[in-house]
Amino acid sequence: MVEKVRLINEKVDGLKQQLQDATDQKQKVVDEAQALEDSLSLANRLVNGLADENARWKTNVVQFK
Repeated sequence: MVEKVRLINEKVDGLKQQLQDATDQKQKVVDEAQALEDSLSLANRLVNGLADENARWKTNVVQFK
């Protein structure tokens, strides 16, 4: 009986460790996804800003000609 309880406790501890490992991995992926989302947002802001500059420069080129 004691041996059965010990085996069950070992199995539970193993499953708890698996759960913790999976939770850690999930958090790592979530953090990476957030970092990529932030980078994408910054890249979009940069591209939009450059598009506005392109339009302004085209207008200036026409005016200077």
